[in-house]
Amino acid sequence: MKAVLGFTIWQAFWSGALGWAVLQATQRTVGRSVTKFGRWLSNSVAGVNLVTDLKNLEKRMESSIETKLPPPDS
Repeated sequence: MKAVLGFTIWQAFWSGALGWAVLQATQRTVGRSVTKFGRWLSNSVAGVNLVTDLKNLEKRMESSIETKLPPPDS
């Protein structure tokens, strides 16, 4: 950092810490709104609710398979 920006070790450390804190705060506030809008836009364009996480995909696949299986013979 000293060669590029002229920062001392402590200045580089505190710059990194501040950057991390700003990133965390942004992702937890404004980032949620942006993510929510992006998800809405994707679903609108696709015309259906898209499954974007693995657990929900697995649940949908299992329920789909269960509804297509024939009833067990008695």
